[in-house]
Amino acid sequence: MLKKFFQPKFLSILLLYFFGILLISVHAQKPKWGKPTKQEISIDHCPFEKNASAIVLNDYGELEITRNSELYIKRHTRIKILNETGMALANVTLPFYTKNNLEQITTVRAQTINVDEKGKVIKQALSASEIYEIDQSENWKEKRFTLPNIKIGSIIEYTYITLSKNITFLDGWVFQREIPTLHSEFRIVIPEGLDYRILYQGKKLTNKYGNEALNNWSLDNIPSIKEEPHIANYMDYAEKITFQLAGYYKSDGLHPGAGSSYQSLMTTWEKLATERLKSDNYLRYLNKKNRAKDILLTIGDKITNDLEGAKSIYNYVKNSMQWNGKYRLFTRQSLNALLESKQGNSAEINLFLTLLLRRAGLKANPVLLSTRTNGKIFKDYPFLAQFNHLICNVNIDNKDYLLDATDPFRPWDLIANADLNGLGYLLDLKESRWLKIDPNQNTKRLVFSTISFDSLSNCSVKTTLSMSGYEGLKNRKQYWADKKNFLNTAFEMGNSELEILSLEPKYVEEIDETFQLDIQLTPSDNLFDGNTVYFQPVIFNFHVENPFKSETRQYPVDFSYPFHDQIISIIDIPVGYEVAELPENTHIKLSNDYGEFKYNISKNTRRITLRTDFQIKRSMIPAKEYLNLKEFYNILISKLSEPVVFHRR
Repeated sequence: MLKKFFQPKFLSILLLYFFGILLISVHAQKPKWGKPTKQEISIDHCPFEKNASAIVLNDYGELEITRNSELYIKRHTRIKILNETGMALANVTLPFYTKNNLEQITTVRAQTINVDEKGKVIKQALSASEIYEIDQSENWKEKRFTLPNIKIGSIIEYTYITLSKNITFLDGWVFQREIPTLHSEFRIVIPEGLDYRILYQGKKLTNKYGNEALNNWSLDNIPSIKEEPHIANYMDYAEKITFQLAGYYKSDGLHPGAGSSYQSLMTTWEKLATERLKSDNYLRYLNKKNRAKDILLTIGDKITNDLEGAKSIYNYVKNSMQWNGKYRLFTRQSLNALLESKQGNSAEINLFLTLLLRRAGLKANPVLLSTRTNGKIFKDYPFLAQFNHLICNVNIDNKDYLLDATDPFRPWDLIANADLNGLGYLLDLKESRWLKIDPNQNTKRLVFSTISFDSLSNCSVKTTLSMSGYEGLKNRKQYWADKKNFLNTAFEMGNSELEILSLEPKYVEEIDETFQLDIQLTPSDNLFDGNTVYFQPVIFNFHVENPFKSETRQYPVDFSYPFHDQIISIIDIPVGYEVAELPENTHIKLSNDYGEFKYNISKNTRRITLRTDFQIKRSMIPAKEYLNLKEFYNILISKLSEPVVFHRR
């Protein structure tokens, strides 16, 4: 059911006119500037989200495209401050994209509305000099302003117009914000003859409008949407409408009675692939066969078969090129410039990798994808702007290997975490296709500890931490970045009475091996100096706090990849003491085999053995399982903190 709610809906609309004007719904609720309703003045809490710091009373937008292909989006927003936290919303930021003068924001008005003790409405408007334009980055600017005289109960109100030259893809309207919304409405006014496809995203929109093709939409009582733990891009689940220009009608002549013909702008994924592969931007890399041949000669002695050859080429590229941190679909510099600077964006590095693999006789192709933070891909419409990253696929013995050579620490068989976003589109002149992008290596952490006693005052604790897959990659990089403070920042001590004597890393440079740390610890004080001793058998603990604190959740829990955490502790029973109490054994499972936790502790006359296994078996867990998952974590964290109790004989 969850999947159904969040599937996008594409609808085609040919806009209807009466006397040349687009028909608008009679139910439009356009707010009047400076005139809040009695209900808006009296509201002092959100009826459907009790802890909300503020509430959007009315968010109203109109989109109009003129006959000169100029696009205007007029927005009027009215917000009520409900508590002190909400007062931060008086600081308003309006970003806009400035590359090639694509967008600008004009006609900004803003004011604060308060009501005094006698019920009189008092308005305080901003002057033009109090509205600033800031360069936010190379291609982005912001309008910024702060509304005056803000207090609990204030209404803030602002309007502005966004002018845009981009009429092909319209990021029309987002109904949800990080605070709840009472009413949000959007309408469009578009010249006759333009054919737009509508994309509905979100449960409320899909339920309300289904397959209807309209030009006026509104939603009421919309809950807030915000960042939560374990979600790649929460806006993938927001209530939202976007529009894509599919085609237009073009007159067949100037004489009276001339008809018109439909000009389609729709492409196909196959055509998109061909356009990219034949573009000068890609060919200036992929056509450099002679340069590739010279480079391959320098690593040829490492190539014994196709698989080993591909690994050698991948390792050469990732170790010789430095990623500049930018995800890109296009190259910004020539191949010669890349080889000279040895630094490039993701498209440049991975097209270079593709070139070398092809020149070595392997079947390699570029793959377009959207990173996790960039958002999900909608397969129903072939639109290049959905993507922001390019990687490489090589097919050896009918098996696909996805490669992203932007990180020297990442082994051959581990696709980047940022790339784990469901789908990628492989570009091939003959057979372009979709690829499913899944984790391609198991991720596991193991803590193996032995605790022995030469005497009551002399305790020896040896622990080995082993980390593979994504945890091995993350911790190996973190170790290199800050060796001195690595353990303090990477892990929590389960037993606070121990301190580290020594740490020896293993397989730090051998990135295809399991990253390992051998650690020796000693008590900070005499552990056994009383009749009753509480000893924590978990030496290092990966889970000390429940990441899931919200009472409810609107969207799935995205762990990125399945993982397995294991703790094994072998504890000698000190001479003169006996085990008075052990934690109870526990075995719990999430429904549909999403996860499992086992806690097993036992003793004999000489020692105690603890073994815990915690697994999340699916990278994505539906929102309907959230409360079960939250309680699952509560039990896990509680059990991992339970001590063994010793009594003096």
